[in-house]
Amino acid sequence: MYREFWGMAARPFTASHSPDWFVPVASAMLALTKIRYAIAADAGVCAVVGAAGVGKSELTRLAVNDFAGNGWATAYLGNPSGPRDEFFGLLLRELDGRRGDGSPLEALTARVAEIAAAGGKILLALDDLHNLTDAAILDDLRMLLNLEHRGQAAISLLLSGQAPLWGKLAAASEFDARVAMRVNLLPFSEAECETYMLQRLKKSGCRRGVFSKKAAQTVAQASGGYAGNINRLCELSLVTAFALGQEKIRPEIVGAAARDLAMPEDAYQMRVYDEVWGNYAAPEKFTAPEEDILATV
Repeated sequence: MYREFWGMAARPFTASHSPDWFVPVASAMLALTKIRYAIAADAGVCAVVGAAGVGKSELTRLAVNDFAGNGWATAYLGNPSGPRDEFFGLLLRELDGRRGDGSPLEALTARVAEIAAAGGKILLALDDLHNLTDAAILDDLRMLLNLEHRGQAAISLLLSGQAPLWGKLAAASEFDARVAMRVNLLPFSEAECETYMLQRLKKSGCRRGVFSKKAAQTVAQASGGYAGNINRLCELSLVTAFALGQEKIRPEIVGAAARDLAMPEDAYQMRVYDEVWGNYAAPEKFTAPEEDILATV
């Protein structure tokens, strides 16, 4: 709808887990490096924890994509909250599409042993594991971790979830002892937020300034640095400016979008919200000084 107006080939702030849209800001790369190391080093279990919208699923999927092939069999399971048989049945199908014989756990164990005997390794990624309802599953996973071939571990587990995951792991002390890498994923800093916005705009094909620097600061403040919030706030800001015929996005437009999304405003003052929406009339054209525009070229 607005792509021609902004000169974009694609929408830059859609919630996509495609590696093509990943922006390697410093905090995300630090977390991803730890995850990759834990998997490659056969560390056993790597757990990634962060608030909703901080980018856990994106990093989890990136790690799975990194190791898929090249001697690795991979499976990604999102929001595994079902009962035990359903959990392991889904995991087996994600691994190679098979159903197997016997119980799902027995079939998965047999398949893991088969892959390991052929010289392969297995990465099982479990996303949103804080929603797990059957604690016995963690003990089953611990037993799977005991599978080896010629002294080499057969399985690496990558777990991700929100803060309650730490409590679930602590309650399963024997499994918790197998967690070799713990990654606390933090929101973006203001500088990382600016980098994220710029890189997303570039990836969309945009080759001109869109957000003023003060607008970018407002995005960082209102979003709390959470990638999910940044995406939603920038997307609505693009739509709002397009609807008002504004060729640059200033803080007031970001503020209007933040209010529509019910994001907190205590970090800034949106003094002209009514100016933008009060009479549903476009305000005077806004032209920022060139040095105040985030350049995408």
